[in-house]
Amino acid sequence: MKKNLIAILALTTLFSCETIIDLDIDFDETQMAVNAVFCDQRVPGDSSVIVWVSDVLHPLSKRRINKYLTDGTTVALFENGQFVENLQKVEQIRIDFDWVTGRTDTLLSGYFKSTRPLIPGNTYKVVANHPGKKEVSHTYTHVPRVIPTSVKLTNPSTGEVTITFNNPEGIQTYLISITAKSQNPATWEWVEFSCLDPNFQAYSFSGFDPFEPDSSGFYTRFGFYVDNSSQAIQNQTIKLNIRNFDSSLLQKIQIEFGVVSESFPRYVASYFAYYFSEDSFFSTPEPIFGNSSNGIGVSIGLSTGKFNIQP
Repeated sequence: MKKNLIAILALTTLFSCETIIDLDIDFDETQMAVNAVFCDQRVPGDSSVIVWVSDVLHPLSKRRINKYLTDGTTVALFENGQFVENLQKVEQIRIDFDWVTGRTDTLLSGYFKSTRPLIPGNTYKVVANHPGKKEVSHTYTHVPRVIPTSVKLTNPSTGEVTITFNNPEGIQTYLISITAKSQNPATWEWVEFSCLDPNFQAYSFSGFDPFEPDSSGFYTRFGFYVDNSSQAIQNQTIKLNIRNFDSSLLQKIQIEFGVVSESFPRYVASYFAYYFSEDSFFSTPEPIFGNSSNGIGVSIGLSTGKFNIQP
């Protein structure tokens, strides 16, 4: 099916011009999307590989589809080129609301999971197959495990916290976020903080506003510290400032810290770029980053833990 795409070349107060490009693309043909998370928590061996498989349409399609492919789908896991196992299917029932039609649907969703321990430096591959669909795969090399030597409150008056760690050889990307126990013991709340280190990239899910300017810097809910040095560094430090810090909250706060794959911040940055360009008249929607083979989807990896702040 052919559709016309209008590329706006110039807009001025006096005139505008446009070029009509005729592309032979079937926007209503579905494709299999595969997203994967390789997660290794603080305790060695507390690992999981989670894969979501779904049917998606081209972003320019006028139709809407939201279908998870669980029945008949297989997801195989390989480690260093050797087959390990087929991931286990976990089915869920999800309530979906269509803002266009106002209709609420009950959808069968789910994912595939493995609890095989992830070993730093080993290469993992997931391969998804579904009848009538093209095979899609992801290949990922697990990141190093870095546990801070200390997470310490170094300036109570400003809420300054210093994370000290031994940075391994190679360029690494670190995830940093802060949460606190809420009144409900089973839930956690985001804690905003700032980091003025030039290697820190701040993001926030608060109203989908990635940056929140303030006289004291940018406050955020999470971010990535990108270490551009390939050399190993002992006792490297990162300083954070917790917003509206109160010493009475010290025992409730935990800092999540650890190494993540390079694809993680690239995906987050592309998601925000897509969100802010999607409804813009002056720009084409930015593509969301993907790194799958033969299909659509993204895989990310992380080896993080949550740590208490020492006074």
